[in-house]
Amino acid sequence: MAQTVSDHIIQRLYSWGVRTIYGYPGDGINGLMGALGRADGRIRFIQALRSDRPVVVECHTDPEVPPLPPHVTFKQAKNFMSSIMHRDPNRWRMVAQSAKQIWAGMVAK
Repeated sequence: MAQTVSDHIIQRLYSWGVRTIYGYPGDGINGLMGALGRADGRIRFIQALRSDRPVVVECHTDPEVPPLPPHVTFKQAKNFMSSIMHRDPNRWRMVAQSAKQIWAGMVAK
């Protein structure tokens, strides 16, 4: 298998002495998570919010991706989408991004 960019990043971090990465897994770093899995445990990943020590969490977000929690009820999602449809100029992009999130959640289960 050819080395991916993510594999190269993990290899470089390991060569710099990094043995633990604290983070928050999600779609944006799926490639890195895969590379960590292929790294045979040389670097461990700990979810930042489950750490036993202070960590810095830096988040880059798309302002058009609605912040739907993972266990949102249908009624909550419906009300949220209703409010977006009446007030947000970028509503169609938000609807599309929401649909992608919901689909990804259903496929992952």
